[in-house]
Amino acid sequence: MTALSLFALLCLPAFALKPSTPGQTTIWDQMMEEQARRELNEGYQLMERHDYDGAVRSFAKAVVSNPTDPMGHLMLGSAYYWRGEVDLAETEFREGLRLDPQSAQGHLLMGIVHAWRGNVENAYESFKTGARLDPKRADLQMDLGSIEETMGLYPEALEHFRRAVALEPEHPLYHYQLGMLYRRMGRDADAADSL
Repeated sequence: MTALSLFALLCLPAFALKPSTPGQTTIWDQMMEEQARRELNEGYQLMERHDYDGAVRSFAKAVVSNPTDPMGHLMLGSAYYWRGEVDLAETEFREGLRLDPQSAQGHLLMGIVHAWRGNVENAYESFKTGARLDPKRADLQMDLGSIEETMGLYPEALEHFRRAVALEPEHPLYHYQLGMLYRRMGRDADAADSL
């Protein structure tokens, strides 16, 4: 490596950190976004292997590399949640939603935190918002229906369970939940058809 190329490499961050015109992306921004993508991919793989400690490390690096990406915060929060650190998970989910209030995934995750804490009303509001933002997500329909069932809102729960089954007919849990609700409602023939 020549002295000139070494000097250019050392100076790159200084040049890239110069203020840019709003909306303009610098080379440094692009490099950090690419680094964040690599760290997110690594974190996904670690989550698949149930290595939540490793996933937290990878997702935390992704958040440092690209702190304005809501997905990095949501994934870091998910890894914290699976590690049993619900307070840290909630902090990351809230940051993800601050960055993207229209994230159905963010509302779903906040709903899970609220439900885990036994805060049914907040969970219900989070799931309703998520389902409104992305009505074709079967998991949101199922979570919304589950909260409604807990609240004794059986007709509403039935509607959301049916929607979840229609969206993902191959998902056995959705059929089971629908069948159990039918049974709870005294509709045994419908329950048998669902299970």
